[in-house]
Amino acid sequence: MSAALVVPVGFFMRPLEETHEGFFRSLRRTSVTDRRRARAVAHVAHDVASAAATAGRFPLLDVPNIPVTDLDVPIEDIEAIAQRVRNLWDMPRGPIDDVVQLLEAHGVVVTRLPLDSADVDAFSLPFPDHPVVVLGSDKADRARSRFDGSHELGHLVMHGEQIWGMKEVETQAHQFAAAFLMPANEIHDQLPTSVDWPALFDLKKSGRCLWRRY
Repeated sequence: MSAALVVPVGFFMRPLEETHEGFFRSLRRTSVTDRRRARAVAHVAHDVASAAATAGRFPLLDVPNIPVTDLDVPIEDIEAIAQRVRNLWDMPRGPIDDVVQLLEAHGVVVTRLPLDSADVDAFSLPFPDHPVVVLGSDKADRARSRFDGSHELGHLVMHGEQIWGMKEVETQAHQFAAAFLMPANEIHDQLPTSVDWPALFDLKKSGRCLWRRY
């Protein structure tokens, strides 16, 4: 296997880091085979990052743990958590230039791979030393990837090892991502008062509006 896959024999001897099944958007639609394959990819990415961190070439983890109190927490509380992360990371006002770079600067491993399944979206595994976020390269949508990366960060910040696989949890991560990418108080005055698609598209192209999906 080492010769066929062109990897050192020691690759197969590494201990397996335990974590839960991962934050998948829809466990009912995602087959066990697809989840196992996706998790295997994340485990390899984690091993690579761990080796790089040991060699001083990858940042230490700096993701705050701010668990939500229950599944029905008000959206205002979720937005406050997102703002707290922005403050802790000393982020400037306005849109984020590079979500992947931001996550990796704080010790989160981000990899982009073709997941080869319409039912496997971006997902994350909350390893305690270096969580892994996997973005699907087959979606070919930069705005979607920015949102997906922020969504997975929401899981890591709010849910960690505690809660996963429920619709309410996914909604909370959506709310976090929207507020993290563009806080409401920073974009409210620039939004049209009625549906104005040209104005919204101009805002999106300028980087000032990153769709608030709930």
